[in-house]
Amino acid sequence: MSTTDCCNVHLRVVRADGRIYIDLGNESWQAVEVDTEGWRVIDKPPVKFRRTPNTGSLPMPARNGNLDDLRQLAATTDENWILTKGWILDALKGHGPYMVLAITGEQGSAKSSLCRLLRDLVDPLKKAPLSSLPREEKDLGVDGSNEHLLVYDNVSFVPQWLSDCLCRASTGAGIKSRTLYTNDQQSVFDICCPICLNGIPDYAESNDLLGRSLIINQPAIAEHDRLEEKKLAAMFQRVRAGSFGAILDMLSRGLRDSESTVLPGLPRMADSAKWVTSCLGDTTFITEYQRNIKNAIDLGLEASPIAAAIKELLSDGTTGFIPGHWEGTATELLTKLDERVSYQQYVQKSYPKSAKALSNRLRRDAPAMRAVGINVEFQRTKSARYIAFSTVDSQ
Repeated sequence: MSTTDCCNVHLRVVRADGRIYIDLGNESWQAVEVDTEGWRVIDKPPVKFRRTPNTGSLPMPARNGNLDDLRQLAATTDENWILTKGWILDALKGHGPYMVLAITGEQGSAKSSLCRLLRDLVDPLKKAPLSSLPREEKDLGVDGSNEHLLVYDNVSFVPQWLSDCLCRASTGAGIKSRTLYTNDQQSVFDICCPICLNGIPDYAESNDLLGRSLIINQPAIAEHDRLEEKKLAAMFQRVRAGSFGAILDMLSRGLRDSESTVLPGLPRMADSAKWVTSCLGDTTFITEYQRNIKNAIDLGLEASPIAAAIKELLSDGTTGFIPGHWEGTATELLTKLDERVSYQQYVQKSYPKSAKALSNRLRRDAPAMRAVGINVEFQRTKSARYIAFSTVDSQ
């Protein structure tokens, strides 16, 4: 085959020539075409899709639906629902980067049910709609090459290596590994996927992952408000086609208005925030997203093994410098922090035991620390490298 016979193929959704195309996954290989004028189902889309044996089908979209019909089924708060709608629109915009949806809540708060609902709205599968976290980078690459949407269930903890991988997968990543049963052949996974996670504890601790995430804490459900799985599925099927049509209406509005939409500022994941705002046609999402950003910063600092000790170092008046300032080498800083942390904190695996590990951790925590008024600077002279802290109040 010559190079002129080659073409790009896509999983479930793609943006091309100013339009969004979504593979319906049915036997006729129909797709939805969305543009600034609206949407329509077409038999022969101008883009090529590929499927796996596990690819499920989306409903034939219906007009005059309302996405808020799913609000009750999501069993969540009004604020959480705004973020959830934003994530759905982001997941179907046709290109990355994508936001990560991080759902937490106690047992019985319908976290998995919400994830199944989102799976069926965005990228349904025939089997295993939810799965456990991958155990190595290659497994994530396999998942991302077979599914447009990655949904991981019952997450307890996200190790740093996997947190880094999830960040790369949400914005676009190339994962390389040796092909099985070969010595010199290479398998390459080029993925960019929306991601949904759920678990009971605050499993996301990396500021990088938190900064890309919409964080939702599901409320507890009273016994008299619970729905049987069979009844929940029947209710969903009744509104699924109309809800999908409503999503398409909003995607069309996003294509029409995204260029003219102006945000009051440019937060992290600014492209996604602007896209969702243009799709909704109001500022409800960006208002909740700004609260979400603050929440993510707080969670990241709470999870940091050193942030609280650094804050104490700058405020206890024993730094030997101007109040609110500290400067020294990473080794000196580690000694100061060791004096301030408890034994339980010190023995934690995440607590840095060397100057190099401390510097690496600081570089990860620096953006969140700056957001709460603690500036971090890394300085270098001919003889040594220094770390300098200062609080906003002391400047």
